[in-house]
Amino acid sequence: MCANRQLLPMDLTNAHVLNTFRGDLLNPKVIERALSKLESHLSAAPDDSRVTALEAERARLSLELERLAAGLAAGGSLTSLLAAIRTREERLQVLASEVHRLRAEAGALTSLPVAEIMPEVRRRLDDWQVILSEESSQGRRMLRSLLVWRLVFTPDLAHRLHG
Repeated sequence: MCANRQLLPMDLTNAHVLNTFRGDLLNPKVIERALSKLESHLSAAPDDSRVTALEAERARLSLELERLAAGLAAGGSLTSLLAAIRTREERLQVLASEVHRLRAEAGALTSLPVAEIMPEVRRRLDDWQVILSEESSQGRRMLRSLLVWRLVFTPDLAHRLHG
C-alpha cells in the first residue's frame, strides 16, 4: 500500500516493472546499439590530444626552468628563483605521471582483443536477459543493483492495474 492509500498487488507490480524493464532496457535494438558503441569504443584509436597538451606544457615548463636557472646563475634573488624552480619541477613530475598513465591506458585499450571480448560480452548479456526474464531472487537482486532510485508509482485512474 502506498502513502496515497492506493493498493498495489505485489505480483502485478512486479510483473509491470519487469515488463517495462524488458521492453525498454532489454529491447534488442537498444542492446545492439549499446554493443555497437562498446565495440567502436574498444576498437577506436586512442585520443592523443590530452597527451599532446601535457607534452606541450612539459616543454613550456622545461624552457621556464632553463630561464630560471639562467637567472639564478646571473645572480638573481635566490629565494624566489629557487621557489619558482621547485614549483615547476613538481609540476613536471605530475605531468610525467599523467602522461605515463594515459599512455598505459591507451596501450591497454588497444591491446584488448575485441574479437574475443565481444562474444563474451554477448554471452553474459544473454545470461542477464534470462535472469531478468525470470521472477527469481537472483533477478530481483540484479534489478536492485541496476535501479539507483526508488520506484515511484503515480495513481492513474484511467489505467489502473487490474488483477
